[in-house]
Amino acid sequence: MGRPPKRQETETFEVTVPVALCSALVHLATHTSFGATENAVAAYILTKEIERMQKSGEFGLKMPS
Repeated sequence: MGRPPKRQETETFEVTVPVALCSALVHLATHTSFGATENAVAAYILTKEIERMQKSGEFGLKMPS
């Protein structure tokens, strides 16, 4: 089966994380509604944290217009 088409306005990137962090992401995927896979959970957490940083203006980040 082929890969599903990429959603509009998205980019793919790869991150290497420690085993303990990967295990935590697997745990969250299994026991929460953050996402069905560790990748989905990581994307959800990154999105929420960057949105929080944008709202508070941290590091010069601004909300997209």
